Amino acid sequence: MKVSILNIDWASKYKSKTHISSIIETLSKTASDIIIVTESLQRLMLPRYEYVYQTKSIPENILYEGLNYSDYLKGELATRVAIYSKYE
Repeated sequence: MKVSILNIDWASKYKSKTHISSIIETLSKTASDIIIVTESLQRLMLPRYEYVYQTKSIPENILYEGLNYSDYLKGELATRVAIYSKYE
């Protein structure tokens, strides 16, 4: 079984369609059975990964871990960890 882990560092905040697309393309090429993504702003559309498990979104408009993520991420919802799996 192959597991890949990547911290994408709030990739969507860069507002570049090619940036998030290149991340999805790279992850798709790994041929992993399970992909774990940290610091994600959106659910990634990864083909062949039918099962997705995510932590709850980071609370909005409050100081959380010393940072107001709503300000830092310009209002986008943040998810600490998402697991994409080919298996239930």
